[in-house]
Amino acid sequence: GLDLEALVARQADRVFTISAPLADHVIGQWGLDPARVALLPNGIDAPAFATIAAAPLATTTIGYAGALVAYEGLDLLLDALAMLHEQGLRIDLVIMGDGPLRDSLEEQAARLGLAQAVSFTGRLEPDAARARMAACHIACLPRRRSDVTELVPPIKLVEAMALGLPAVVPDLPVFRAEAREGETALFFAPGDAADLAQAISTLARDPAMAHRLGQAARDHATAHRDWATIALTIAQTLPSRDIDAQDEAADLAEADDSGWIVADAPKLIAALGNDDLASVHAAMATTAFADAAQAAREWLRLGKAAGEAGHLAAEKQAAEAAVAIDRGLGTLAGAYAAAQRAGAFDHCARWMLEMRHHPDARTNPAAQARIERLGQGLAGQLDLLQLIAPRGPRLLAPVAGRICYMLHNSLPYATGGYATRTHGLAGGLIAAGCDVVAMTRPGFPHDALPDLVDSAVPEADVIDGVPYLRTPTPARTDLRYVHYIPAAARALEERYRVLRPALVMAASNHLVALPALIAARRLGIPFAYEVRGFWEVTKMSREESYRATPAYQVQERLEAAIAQAADQVFTLTAPMAEELVARGVAPSRIALLPNSCDPARFTPRPRDAALARQLGIPADVPVIGYIGTFVDYEGLDDLAAACALLKAQGHAFRLLLVGSENTSSTMDGPIGAAIAAMAENGGFADWLIMPGRVPHEAVESWYSLIDICPFPRKPWPVCEMVSPMKPLEALAMEKAVVVSDVRALADMIADGQTGLAFAKGNVPALAETLARLIADPGLRARLGGQGRAWVAAERTWRGVGASAAQLLHPLLALDQAPLLLEAAQ
Repeated sequence: GLDLEALVARQADRVFTISAPLADHVIGQWGLDPARVALLPNGIDAPAFATIAAAPLATTTIGYAGALVAYEGLDLLLDALAMLHEQGLRIDLVIMGDGPLRDSLEEQAARLGLAQAVSFTGRLEPDAARARMAACHIACLPRRRSDVTELVPPIKLVEAMALGLPAVVPDLPVFRAEAREGETALFFAPGDAADLAQAISTLARDPAMAHRLGQAARDHATAHRDWATIALTIAQTLPSRDIDAQDEAADLAEADDSGWIVADAPKLIAALGNDDLASVHAAMATTAFADAAQAAREWLRLGKAAGEAGHLAAEKQAAEAAVAIDRGLGTLAGAYAAAQRAGAFDHCARWMLEMRHHPDARTNPAAQARIERLGQGLAGQLDLLQLIAPRGPRLLAPVAGRICYMLHNSLPYATGGYATRTHGLAGGLIAAGCDVVAMTRPGFPHDALPDLVDSAVPEADVIDGVPYLRTPTPARTDLRYVHYIPAAARALEERYRVLRPALVMAASNHLVALPALIAARRLGIPFAYEVRGFWEVTKMSREESYRATPAYQVQERLEAAIAQAADQVFTLTAPMAEELVARGVAPSRIALLPNSCDPARFTPRPRDAALARQLGIPADVPVIGYIGTFVDYEGLDDLAAACALLKAQGHAFRLLLVGSENTSSTMDGPIGAAIAAMAENGGFADWLIMPGRVPHEAVESWYSLIDICPFPRKPWPVCEMVSPMKPLEALAMEKAVVVSDVRALADMIADGQTGLAFAKGNVPALAETLARLIADPGLRARLGGQGRAWVAAERTWRGVGASAAQLLHPLLALDQAPLLLEAAQ
């Protein structure tokens, strides 16, 4: 579906999107030319809304009109309403709409004692819904943070504003773009029922403020979001021969069958697709063109038609032929766009350089702007690699042993595997005598957690002896990639001048590593790259066709270039090292730093009897358990299918799955829903326990309930390469571990000694392995004991940190060559 959407978008003369975040998404993911993307926001029919009026209800009433689905967050709104009622504030709620969650929402309202305060009208006709909403006092859109709500704003916000209602909305970018805090709406922290209740309470207790916000909202909507006003904007952004002749030529807006100059164009397009350039050259040579530019344009049009038919190499060849006969700015721009669609990025770099120095661009601001817009696409990201200079002598006297450890995210604002590995490895390096400063990428954590208050984020803090340093600006949310990287490099260069590291080490991916590498090279500081994964391979594992896209090629090239330039490369597994070699990295500069754990933290402990009783787990029934994020490649659906086989075979067990979807804090995601359905169909729904996410400090209590820890990862490329940390933590806690024999796991577990392996993707084999452990408590105990002993001997952060420090020692030593600039200067 995404491939088809991208195909249509790439062929369009103009692409409209509903929000700025969505525009950035399609530009970055699909390689669209930013100059061809424009905003078409939600709107209203202002005259029609001006006639809608209704007498306000006697009791302060919140109105919601829309679908009853999980990401709308109506369960959150009910929780907030219950809090307000407990405070003695009587507020009613009208929910207009229908959807799969209606029954559960009605049950929740009854459970919270809100049955009299909440009314469900079902689906109403638009006019009736607007009239009912106009009678309310407050509009509330309690959306949760998710993939869709980060990108797509609801039209009902604009409609509520047009009705003169003050709105309470989550603090998400798409709402920030439409509403103004304290002027037309009040914002609350997404997912925070207490903060939502506070915002509603503020409006309910201050009718004058509510009226002021509502009037301002109406004025904004009628002045700026009337469809008639938006239509004028659209007309001004549509391609036209009279607006920009160079853009017209470059984008081939007339490349349809009706205007061909060359004869028998369909035959020539087919010839291009069959790599028969001779026929096309012959036909073009006998065609009378007005000038070389017109001939070049025809070549580009033929190539684009061939590319649309799936022959991207032919589009590149046609672009080459066009440039060979005309080097005008319009031809170069069209050839650049063609090469970018075809993934011919070397051509893009060459033609971009020529455009920037073209005589026609020197005194033409419109042409310069056009070139700048072209350079913001995918090919422009690769141009940034030119900023990586060769490493020269150090410009500053380094602090001996100091490592600036650059990170994508970190504690305490992220607690996933990435942050856990960072903390463990940094601690191991410190224990080995290194002076480590863990530095998050510029803009973090605010760009990932926009709800954070500036004052609540210290620039520096120390956690378990590991110092963390943050660089507030620039933020990637404020800049396109091609602008963020140079700005981030400048900010880091200033940091390094003060910190004077002996080494800069960056962890994946290129968003973190590229600006760090650029800054390090400018100052002559050695650079190490810790490749924790290939994010493009992860996406390709889910979408096989992604490998053939220009976006995949760009990410692959960026990662390869950074690793090739690094003085030392670390990675997790042998398959990942092999991938790096295949990408051109010298094997002598690659070393393994496998995932590890802290056995002193993850220790065996007896079952939490109170928690077991609370969950109804009998003392003599083994528990099969997983604690972590519900991600598709983890194979939790295969685990549920295996448990259905176990139930059918008469085995007694409980299946405990602690966690949630990676895009939501609820259990309403597709993986959790699929597991619940499989349990129902498999007859073990009453044996399935899915509590959702649990507090971090309670994880060990939940682990104590588990006897068997399966990790049934899918036979996907990302699983073959990248190893997880969770199996090591389970081994340290003396759990019987079961893994699929994907290579990254098979290299971690010695089958029959520290755990058991089964054939990847084979559900009956998984069920057979689980049954063996269910029936043999002695085997579980033996594997658990041997597993902990292996982890304690081979996979501790202290040990891995010592190995890393030893490998980095030559880079951490002071250079013997004279310094160009002493620190005192």
